[in-house]
Amino acid sequence: RVPQLQKSLGVLLASFQGMHILIELKNDSEISGILEEADRGMNMVLHEARQVSRDGTVLLMDIAFVNGPKIRYVHIPSDINISKHMTQYMKKMDRISGSNTRHKISDKKSSTMEETQSHYLPPKKESSEQIEE
Repeated sequence: RVPQLQKSLGVLLASFQGMHILIELKNDSEISGILEEADRGMNMVLHEARQVSRDGTVLLMDIAFVNGPKIRYVHIPSDINISKHMTQYMKKMDRISGSNTRHKISDKKSSTMEETQSHYLPPKKESSEQIEE
C-alpha cells in the first residue's frame, strides 16, 4: 500500500526540506524561506521567511506557516532535475523508514491562527504589520 503523502504533490514539496523556496499566494503576495516541513495538504512551515505584499510591503519572520489552500504557485528552483531529485528523495525515505514516508506538520501550527496566508513569530525589524488580504 502506498502512503498518502506519496499520492500527492505534498511528497514533492516535502522533498525540498532544507531548501529555499518561493511561494506565490492567491492574494498576490509572495513568501519565501527555507522549507522546514510540508504535508499532503500543501501546508508548509518556513523559517527565515520573507513575505512581500502586492504593494511591496516586506515582512520578515523567524517562522511562517503557509496554509496550503492559500497557495497559487510554488516555484521550484530552476537548477533542480525533478525526476532525479524525486528518485533520490524516495530512496532516502525508504532507507529511513522502510516504505513509510508520511510527514506531518508538527505542533508549530497555531490552533488560534486567523484566516491569513501565514502566521508569524515574531516579526523582525523591517516591518511589524501583518499583511492583509
